Amino acid sequence: MTVTRPLRRIRIALLVCGPLPREEVHGDYFALYYDLLAKSLPSTRADPNVKSQDVFELIPYDVFNAQVYPPDDEHFDALLISGSASSAYEDSPWITRLVEYVRRVERERTEMKIIGICFGHQIVGCAVGAGCVRNTEWELGVYEVDLTDLGKKIFGKDVLNIQEVHRDHVPSIPTSQGFYSLGSSPLTLNQGMVKFSTPTTAPELASPSALLTNIRVLTLQGHPEFTAALVCTVADVREEAGVFGAGAAGTDSAESRAKKNASVAQEGRERAVREHDGLWIGRVVWDILGVA
Repeated sequence: MTVTRPLRRIRIALLVCGPLPREEVHGDYFALYYDLLAKSLPSTRADPNVKSQDVFELIPYDVFNAQVYPPDDEHFDALLISGSASSAYEDSPWITRLVEYVRRVERERTEMKIIGICFGHQIVGCAVGAGCVRNTEWELGVYEVDLTDLGKKIFGKDVLNIQEVHRDHVPSIPTSQGFYSLGSSPLTLNQGMVKFSTPTTAPELASPSALLTNIRVLTLQGHPEFTAALVCTVADVREEAGVFGAGAAGTDSAESRAKKNASVAQEGRERAVREHDGLWIGRVVWDILGVA
């Protein structure tokens, strides 16, 4: 089998927005994203002699602690924004700087595609004026996302099963900024959104290949890179901290908060082991980057 290699390596800048629990066991964001991209890379699936490091380069930048960003004079094919335990609406200097950076890239660095995952999705929402707010409940574990007609064409599925670890959400689709909805769940209206490099009034009418390579910004509320074991660890750590039982303005009793905390964590662990479409989403990302 003849495999067509890219003329150059795809360069992806990964903005790491904080640590993960028990990284010594599950890996950090860099390890998780590299694993997802390597396993879903079309050429490595077609020819085992093709090595992932020959096709793409993933360069991490710690924007949480070190607040280091990709140099403006370096070329990157894509900007990938990770998840975080923080909230995108927090009044924190590192988050303010991150939102401003993403806003500038979205407006000015048109050669760079943007992919936002969970917190990254919410940061994009803040950068383009849609904002981010706290939702009424948590989504923890694998949830089914009902795709829009456009989402179905992009992902080649009617529904998308994806790991979720969030309560914050982007409450609307910034259509005035050229964004389209990818899908929703009963609790979360905006489970993902997309913007095209070349504006079009009817993107669903384009051919699949032309549609995917025309995508400039893709965001997802879920985590295609997360494993079941990691989500269960997140459930354990946050249950122990009482995070899931936090009510509105402390109106719930201590007993009620404790029960809710345990219930959300347990449901999340049960959902986490369900089948999900992480690798399928990884393949779509490669299609967007023109590697097929």
